[in-house]
Amino acid sequence: MAKRFNDDFKQMIVDLAQTDMPLAEIADSYSVGVSTIQKWVKASQDNKLQSTTSADVTKLRQELAAAKQENDILKKSLAIFARKIK
Repeated sequence: MAKRFNDDFKQMIVDLAQTDMPLAEIADSYSVGVSTIQKWVKASQDNKLQSTTSADVTKLRQELAAAKQENDILKKSLAIFARKIK
């Protein structure tokens, strides 16, 4: 039967894995397989990338909306000045 680990335990192991402590030593100390630790570390990194990415996407969408608004204003002002020149 497969062991079940809670999220706090997994996070503790991931934190240990990110130190200089060898994975084999962590695996022996906590009775977890090295491949399991590697999966948890990869999943943790993927989660960090996703959260950063969604925040970046939100920021970029806001910047794009502002740029579109500025572009519309410039187009309208160009039309006004073009009429005055004729």
